Amino acid sequence: MALNKKEYPVWIARLKINDLHLKSIETILTLAGANSFDICSADSETEILEPDLTEEPIWESIDLKAFFLAPITKKKLDDLLNSFGFLNVCYEIQKTKYSEVAQSIEAQEIENILTILPYDSKYKSMTPLSIYLNQGLAFGTGKHPTTRLLLSQICKGSFKEKTVTDFGCGSGILGIASLAMGAKFCRFVDNDPQALAVTKKNLAVNQLSEKAEVSHINNILLKPSDVIFINIIANTILELSSSIMKIIEPKGDLYVSGILENQTEIIIDTFLSLKLQERVDLHGWTALKFSYV
Repeated sequence: MALNKKEYPVWIARLKINDLHLKSIETILTLAGANSFDICSADSETEILEPDLTEEPIWESIDLKAFFLAPITKKKLDDLLNSFGFLNVCYEIQKTKYSEVAQSIEAQEIENILTILPYDSKYKSMTPLSIYLNQGLAFGTGKHPTTRLLLSQICKGSFKEKTVTDFGCGSGILGIASLAMGAKFCRFVDNDPQALAVTKKNLAVNQLSEKAEVSHINNILLKPSDVIFINIIANTILELSSSIMKIIEPKGDLYVSGILENQTEIIIDTFLSLKLQERVDLHGWTALKFSYV
């Protein structure tokens, strides 16, 4: 009998490292078969960090989790780390279930219009629209302020028969919400294979696969869009700004989030040729809506 997806085993390697070793150890863990990573500050007081728009944000002391969908032993990892000169890395390996790794999603109502539900929810939505979602190992449940701000803006927008591009799609939540709101097609773009896999599954569950294209950012031919979502850190927004300006249609809308309040002005300046229609803030984060008029 085939295992239920929720019962699939997952191996998690937890490491505490300093920032100078992050990229090297990520590379080693990828060679060992890691499918995705979770990176956070080892100091809970510095959970949010993006000190300068010209620098890559990283903490000095890092808790790194690597997720494996195939068995990984301490001996195998020790041998790989040692072969690259990392002799005293402290870590532990834990075996668990996929269902315990994937972050839980609770029913969420947005603007009395849209309800976000987990796959197996028995909750009866009281809103006109509902979407079903599983985060898997990708970002995007609707709980983070940046995602919630954009979902609120989406629920107040008009998407009927429009084409959408969702940059940094994560779980696909924003693009799927726009399809539920009447968009005719959405291109989902990310650089994380795990995010793309989760997005495809979420589209299938919501019976929206035929209205979507899911692609790695290195493999997609970007096409003009009526609506663009980008919910990524400010550095990446700046890097993608020229590409965004090339594909936004006249009278199109650009929704931007993933930025801290003190970074807002430089993002606004980056899109000076667009008209700022709305700014909303929540818990230190900002979302912006621009229009190409």
